[in-house]
Amino acid sequence: MSKFKHIFFYLLLLTSSKLWSQNDLTLYHMQSLPQRLYTNPAALPDSKFFIALPLIGNLNFDAGLSFLELKNLNNLIDEDDKRITIDLSQLDAVFKEENYLYFNNYIELGHAGISLGKNFIQANFGIKNRIRFQYPKDLIDLIVDGNGGSNLGKTFQLAPSIMFQSYAEVGIGYTRAFGQNDRFKLGTRVKLLRGLSDFSTENAYLSLQTNPIDYSYSIENRLKVNTSSTGIENPWQDLGELSNNGLAVDLGFQAQLSKRLSISGAVNDIGKINWVSNTKTYFTPNQFFEFDGVRLDNILLDSQEFKADLKSYRDSFFNLFDVDTAAGGSYTTRLPAYFYLGGSFVLLNNHRIGALIYCDIFDQKIHPAFTLSYNARLTKALSLSASGSFRQGMLIGFGAGGSINMGPVQFYLVLDNIPFLGLERANYFNARTGFNLTFRRRAAIRKEKKNRKKIS
Repeated sequence: MSKFKHIFFYLLLLTSSKLWSQNDLTLYHMQSLPQRLYTNPAALPDSKFFIALPLIGNLNFDAGLSFLELKNLNNLIDEDDKRITIDLSQLDAVFKEENYLYFNNYIELGHAGISLGKNFIQANFGIKNRIRFQYPKDLIDLIVDGNGGSNLGKTFQLAPSIMFQSYAEVGIGYTRAFGQNDRFKLGTRVKLLRGLSDFSTENAYLSLQTNPIDYSYSIENRLKVNTSSTGIENPWQDLGELSNNGLAVDLGFQAQLSKRLSISGAVNDIGKINWVSNTKTYFTPNQFFEFDGVRLDNILLDSQEFKADLKSYRDSFFNLFDVDTAAGGSYTTRLPAYFYLGGSFVLLNNHRIGALIYCDIFDQKIHPAFTLSYNARLTKALSLSASGSFRQGMLIGFGAGGSINMGPVQFYLVLDNIPFLGLERANYFNARTGFNLTFRRRAAIRKEKKNRKKIS
């Protein structure tokens, strides 16, 4: 594939707003990293005490789209020495019935954890930003083919689903080991939320129905958009004055079934935010518009009546999208929950293979993925991981990660779906990097190995 097509695709990817948020498919089985606690509060790292350095402890970027896989660009884009041509007739093969774009990032301001016997306590504070945009394939079909030909007698569903959300999060986590040799662990993290801004659609409906005989059509529209903003120039200055309070919880477990085999799982972001501060609701009442054409004799014989017809249609069409505004009411949004179910098998003391099932929920739909990974602790200071992820039975991307310790200072980098590896089903990208201070790693590693060997 040409360099231009790669650049075109990744520009779209990086500027788009995720079908699947919070992937972290490689991170989940990386024992050396405290950040794996974000995937499962019971999945403890191999250090007794850690501090993620403020602002640079966890730099996270997550973006993707559910359409426009690299392999489809070969048909969509034709290029030669003199020009580049985009064949719109190939768009039908590019887009799916429902298409998603997304962007997520987490600005971590603080994260620390400490092991106290059979107990582990952690706390984190940061800002989460999420953008999701979903729109149906019908919208593309209508743009490309119009309301004639094969689109006669068809009903198009055109309403998008939009979520733009930013909120502060303070999390307190607790993990407890149970049983002989600490073979079972249960963990939870309670998160207090403070909403900063929100823009989200609610029960949006927009349909266009074409006549099976001629080019007349009808449109029905019903739209509601809820918004909340800080209303201040510096949101940090008056964060305490906002009343957009919320609560969420993460739940996780880990069980060592034998000396070599363990299973784990977690359900995260079960919660909601109640938006009260500076709220506005934009809505259109249930509207209906019908266009059955303009009489030919009015065009030829009576220009005044023709103008009146055009004005009537124009006014009716624009009235369809008249927006009313209501201020001061409260509304609630739920966080997009996601969960993991994983298993790990020890090949040698410092080498493991892992399997992971991941699902997230958006717009009342479940989006699954499956990942296989290999994780190795090569030295006391160096750990490496590699992974391959699948969706709908197809390999969609390769991931890799690593951490290196220089005394207590730990640097790490984790990537899901690494760009430019030649895999043409690639359509999302997730990166996480940063610096931690980790302490008593050797004691934690020795304890984990000792407990595992005692299990029959």
